[in-house]
Amino acid sequence: MTITISQTTSGNGSLWTGLFHFAVDSDCSIDYLRGAKGGYVSAVSRAVTTSDFIERVFRALCERQLTPIDFSGITRFTPCDPMQNPSLEWAELSKKALLGGEVEFTEFHLYNEGSSYVEE
Repeated sequence: MTITISQTTSGNGSLWTGLFHFAVDSDCSIDYLRGAKGGYVSAVSRAVTTSDFIERVFRALCERQLTPIDFSGITRFTPCDPMQNPSLEWAELSKKALLGGEVEFTEFHLYNEGSSYVEE
């Protein structure tokens, strides 16, 4: 299956993605995150530069009472690259990010003190 995502590279930026590691704040009020030590999540957003993308994702994580720790795999999506054939989930998140201008997240993968990780 081939999924086509068209985007503009105007002043609004390009589509970026990356994996982010975070700690859950002790006062976190979001039910499905509360009690976890930390986790990982992939993010998709429109941004102008790599640093703009990272800043936008860090801000969105902080708004969810999460403390960013680090990140990896930051990639600018290039529609012409045949190696970048996204999953249906990623395509949907990308569409939301392009249309709404917000940071979109995949499923949060959480871990606790005594376990390796828990999916939420």
